[in-house]
Amino acid sequence: MKKVLSTLLIIVLLFSSVSAIAADSEKIYDEYDMQLSFLNELGIIDSSSIPTAGRTFTRGEFAVMAAKLLGERASSGHKAPFMDVDADSEFASSINLLVDEGCITGNPDGTFRPGEYIAPEEAVKILVEMLGYGPYAKVLGGYPLGYYKAADKIELTWGAYPRNETTVESIIKLLYNALHTPMLDVSSISTDGEIHYQSADGSDETGKTLLSAYFDIYYTEGIFESTSTSSLYYNRAA
Repeated sequence: MKKVLSTLLIIVLLFSSVSAIAADSEKIYDEYDMQLSFLNELGIIDSSSIPTAGRTFTRGEFAVMAAKLLGERASSGHKAPFMDVDADSEFASSINLLVDEGCITGNPDGTFRPGEYIAPEEAVKILVEMLGYGPYAKVLGGYPLGYYKAADKIELTWGAYPRNETTVESIIKLLYNALHTPMLDVSSISTDGEIHYQSADGSDETGKTLLSAYFDIYYTEGIFESTSTSSLYYNRAA
């Protein structure tokens, strides 16, 4: 009898585990689908041309998406400051913008290698710099670990961003998180030129995000009682 009960218990546990895994997988899929749709609606990524068959994003493709977080759109730009990025390259204007913003520096040999797949630490560095936390990351140890520490602190890597591989899903998550992460602003500049930044502590965050700064989209908490066309209340008087 005990053997039968033990067998039944194992079967129940197995089915419970399968159900839990299925539920988690569905939750992850729903989250990814929502994030992809959001980025697509903002024009940051084209959901109809997502890489398939195991391929992820290249450095050039990521540069284009990252630049769009700053409101940039494709334009004819000057030659990027890298020997392997021509002026007529589809990546040139985006790379130029990211260089101007201090987000990328390229490789020591003067190349950018736009056709290579973007590494996890490279994507994190670009966005940490974009959000204003570059100096903070350097204090924490610099590239790459200091940037990961800064990214973890500000929850840019929220959702277990992988350290050892880049996937389409991880890039989508990173771009989505970047839009919602509070930016770090310069608080003051002393007479001797020393720059002071607002603390990365949550109590001193500016409240400004890429969404509010470049897309005029704001998040707030509370209860909506009415809009321009409807209300929770109505006048009972005749």
